[in-house]
Amino acid sequence: MALEPDLVITMVRADIADKLQVDNLHNMIPTVALEIEEPTDVWDRYPDLAAALGCIEFANAELAGLDEGLESIKTEHADAIADLGPVAYVEGSDEPATYQIATNKSLVYERLQLAGLTYFDGVDPDPKRYVDLVSVEEVDRLSSANVLFYEADADGNPTKRTQELLDSPVFQSLPAVQAGNLFPYRTPYAYTVAAVNRQIADIEAGVEAATPVNR
Repeated sequence: MALEPDLVITMVRADIADKLQVDNLHNMIPTVALEIEEPTDVWDRYPDLAAALGCIEFANAELAGLDEGLESIKTEHADAIADLGPVAYVEGSDEPATYQIATNKSLVYERLQLAGLTYFDGVDPDPKRYVDLVSVEEVDRLSSANVLFYEADADGNPTKRTQELLDSPVFQSLPAVQAGNLFPYRTPYAYTVAAVNRQIADIEAGVEAATPVNR
């Protein structure tokens, strides 16, 4: 409020709207509160955000360009992808002795799918959330994936929580890791065009460098 804005736009889960005092904010200043449930919804609500700012045509063009960038991987690397086998995305967890696998409710899953990759079957097909929380004792759930992408920062380095997972001997014994098919996936929780462009580059680099499953 000290900045004296003309408009406040926020994205908020319904279960924490009271905690963030969205209604009180609206009483003080014009507020647009876009409801979300999962991180995927943040991206889905961008057209609404753009409409509130009066730049919907620009935003739609930007979003379409990102989809085209992902889909171009599928067409330009069709032969390599056909032999690649299933892929998965993993990250560390803030809860001790656990790690996380992206589910079909995640943006990572959507982008891997748009790029033509086949996501592995080691996750619940009807998940509750965008990630499955798994005990490190069950790291072998990743054994059916021929390629693993992992959470990395903007420079391509594993995040601290994910580095702990990558360093574990049981993780290093996975077939994908042994084959050298372990690749960074940068800034999965940065909801910007720049972040998605990094991810497009990471997916394409992984496709180009990975050893096919049938070799």
